[in-house]
Amino acid sequence: MTRTLQRLAPVLALTAALACGAETGTAPPEDLLTREEFVAVYVELRQATLVTGMQSPTPEIRNEVLERMGVEPQQLMDFVDYWGRDVATMRSIWEEIDSIIDANRLGPRDPDDEFVTG
Repeated sequence: MTRTLQRLAPVLALTAALACGAETGTAPPEDLLTREEFVAVYVELRQATLVTGMQSPTPEIRNEVLERMGVEPQQLMDFVDYWGRDVATMRSIWEEIDSIIDANRLGPRDPDDEFVTG
């Protein structure tokens, strides 16, 4: 029984690592949106939706934003499919998107304002 477990241990470790979001070690496909492109498109989608007071973009809003930005819906899905297993990266991306949307809601800041950082 222990021999079987010893042989299965690497397989189980790999399965657990993938389930926990470990990187695949392979380079993204060349046609995959970059992180910056994905963030920009998603921010535009969210902002266009927020203007309407809705929670989700209508097909019209989605199509208008994607067409304006030169992105196909499948490209967004491909990005999420590729990076979706990397929980840390996806969390970072969603935090970046939220941060940009929050900053845009607040509007531009006066450079003379004093802010405490740190």
